[in-house]
Amino acid sequence: MYRRASDARQRLLDKVVEEAVQMRPDDDRLADFIRLYYRNTAVDDLRDADPADVAGAAVSHFDFASKRRPGKSKVRVFNPNRDKDGFDSRHTIVQIVNDDMPFIVDSTSMALNREGMLIRLTVHPVFSVVRDNKGNLKHVRGRNDTSEDSIPESFVQIQVNREEDQDRQERVCALIASTLGDVRVAVRDWKAMRAKTLEICDDLEQNPPPLPEETVEEAVALLRWMEDYHFTFLGYREYDLVREDDRDTLEARPETGLGILAPDRPQHKGPVQSSVVISEAIRKQVRSRELLVITKANSMATI
Repeated sequence: MYRRASDARQRLLDKVVEEAVQMRPDDDRLADFIRLYYRNTAVDDLRDADPADVAGAAVSHFDFASKRRPGKSKVRVFNPNRDKDGFDSRHTIVQIVNDDMPFIVDSTSMALNREGMLIRLTVHPVFSVVRDNKGNLKHVRGRNDTSEDSIPESFVQIQVNREEDQDRQERVCALIASTLGDVRVAVRDWKAMRAKTLEICDDLEQNPPPLPEETVEEAVALLRWMEDYHFTFLGYREYDLVREDDRDTLEARPETGLGILAPDRPQHKGPVQSSVVISEAIRKQVRSRELLVITKANSMATI
């Protein structure tokens, strides 16, 4: 059974590679790229498609990745046309090129689902990529390549139900780009947020507040459990609780922000909101003698 499936994959990829080589007979990088690109894609997901379209989808992604600055995401959403893009599809295509990091596919899928788009197929190869100092693509190698001049990059292609509205395509593209920006800063600051959690625990143990000992111990135990790979830290920021004009406000310390609450988060337009008036319900919580308060945000997570 396994041998037959392996043989079927080999035959299918041979046809796809043949089509790609016919498209670009002078580019000797494509044969290896195609095999790596579809290495983890189920044969059943490709069997019914025209090999020329399967090849064209990969080649178009290769072309889309031809120039990218490390640290920058590339995203496009489009309905392919054989004359323009080299392949046809019944579906709308999402293509992403990004530094490899956690949460890319799940976060992108969540953004698409939020827009009511049904995912038909996801192709997600990770390559070791060599680029010149201008971001031009030079070599694409398997993800296990450890050459000093290579960096790991995620290539994501998602097929969704056909969307003809160009404005909606652009909106979805912007949403995915924004989501990937959140993923980038959260992953970048992940270790710093974990370190901040341990710093808070150490401070609570060394300088405990005037609360029952068991309350402090319980809070520290929970925070240490969360830090021990049981919780995904997305953002961190410190606030001062200030009483003025008979109102409680939270005054942000922007310089303390990490992850999606960092001042350099791409989605921030202008300075971080410095002051927030808190509701009566929240005021009672923050002025209670509870050391640790866990609550639910009023915004949708993007990661």
